[in-house]
Amino acid sequence: QAASRELYGGTHLASPQHGLLLRYGRSHDLHTHSNTHTDIFVIHPFLFLLNDSYAHKNSHCSDDCQLSEEVCIDGEHDDYRWQLVNKVNPKIDRNLFPLVPKLEEALNSVLVSDIVCNSSNFLSNDRKCGATEYSHIIVNTLCRTAIELVLYYCNNDRDLLIIESGAVTKAPCDHEDGIEEGLYVSNSFYNRILDSVWILIDSRPAMRSTLTFTAVQFMKHLLGQLSKLSMNSTTGDLCHSLDQLTNTIESQINQISRTTANIASQAILEHILLTEKQSFTILIHSFSSILTATLAELFHLCIEDSVSLIIIGTESRPLNEGISSLNKLDSILQGMIQHKPNRINY
Repeated sequence: QAASRELYGGTHLASPQHGLLLRYGRSHDLHTHSNTHTDIFVIHPFLFLLNDSYAHKNSHCSDDCQLSEEVCIDGEHDDYRWQLVNKVNPKIDRNLFPLVPKLEEALNSVLVSDIVCNSSNFLSNDRKCGATEYSHIIVNTLCRTAIELVLYYCNNDRDLLIIESGAVTKAPCDHEDGIEEGLYVSNSFYNRILDSVWILIDSRPAMRSTLTFTAVQFMKHLLGQLSKLSMNSTTGDLCHSLDQLTNTIESQINQISRTTANIASQAILEHILLTEKQSFTILIHSFSSILTATLAELFHLCIEDSVSLIIIGTESRPLNEGISSLNKLDSILQGMIQHKPNRINY
């Protein structure tokens, strides 16, 4: 709402009849220095979509077009001009006219790829998947984004992808000589990936901790994977190296899920044994891959300890998550049910 008010006050273009807020991007700090002090301004990028009638009316505007009737700038601005996004080149444009500070960073943070947009929309609207599934989505999306950026930079400006030394960071190597060998990632490439990470994490606030952990692991492995390459690596080498990230990190996610299920099932069984009961009932309302894996492992442990375990799943309308969990359990435990039918009831 604040962004809409600011944009409307400065241009009169953010009213409901003119446009729609699509997304907001990662913020950027702008440092200004004087003789006495330094000020830090925080830039918050927002992306608005103009409605069809307005966009069509101005679709042929060029750099020298006159102010349209719809635009009404306030006293904070001297002038404006329309510019195609793919024509914005800060290196050239700064010589032609003064740019808004951090314009390139602001654009990159909101104009992410279709891959990221689709995943972000799914994360925002999905009501069926859980943390493990979302982690896999994060990994696949970031890996595909990285490969897309590699192909773009290699076909346009390889210097924007990699440099010989000193940019951002890279994962330490196991060399006695430190990290002087290998490939360094440029700020441009690194920040484009961070923009995608920010949008994906912000798409699902309730899962922020899990998604952040997954994204951090991806960034760590990304730098480590690229550090194994050299300046002479081909585009194919770069893409293959990035593609290997998916298998590496997804294996870790699966291992974490298995470990969590084992620890949880052991803890539940210890509680059951402490009660000295011969049967125990668990009521479930939601669906989770870790939940079903934990219950499957618990079934196995209960059979070994001659404990009868009863699982009751609620309908949990409208998505029937409790029933979905039971159906998932049923597919996992078919063989166990056939051999120990008296031990499993639901």
